[in-house]
Amino acid sequence: VITAEDISTGECYMLNGGNTGSIWRGLYRRDVIEKLGLRFYPNITHEDVLFNYQILPFVERITFSNVLVYNYVYEGESLTRTKSVEKIKYNIYNDFVVAAEINKYVAKLQSLELQEFYTRHVNSWGKDCCSQCVNLCINRGAYPISGRTNSWKTTALIPLINCRWIVDRLLI
Repeated sequence: VITAEDISTGECYMLNGGNTGSIWRGLYRRDVIEKLGLRFYPNITHEDVLFNYQILPFVERITFSNVLVYNYVYEGESLTRTKSVEKIKYNIYNDFVVAAEINKYVAKLQSLELQEFYTRHVNSWGKDCCSQCVNLCINRGAYPISGRTNSWKTTALIPLINCRWIVDRLLI
């Protein structure tokens, strides 16, 4: 764990459990951002996570301060806090967008250890998560799927999705 007295690299920070979730935690040198050609990914939530994953491997010095420079205002109905089904689906979709963008970025990393770290983190929707989702659906009576879905593509896949033998093999 990195302490306030440490000066480290961005890579070391990430590999030792540094928080990549919010952009407001850091001040970045403009020349590093420009050199990397970084911009926020448009029209998604979690764009700051993606930005941090893209810049931190190239940060040569990172340190911490106890000086309060940011005042967070809690907005109860913000995009990330509202619990409507549409917003939850939108946030999940954005998680996949971020994961896909990070996956594309892995090849640019020089460090094999960091490449493995990124791959593990963006593939966190693994078999355990899928198994939990299937079991949750079964327990709530939403599996097997009956009827149509909103998409003809998923409707066409219903026989495959409903085949427990196939689902069980995918989750092993």
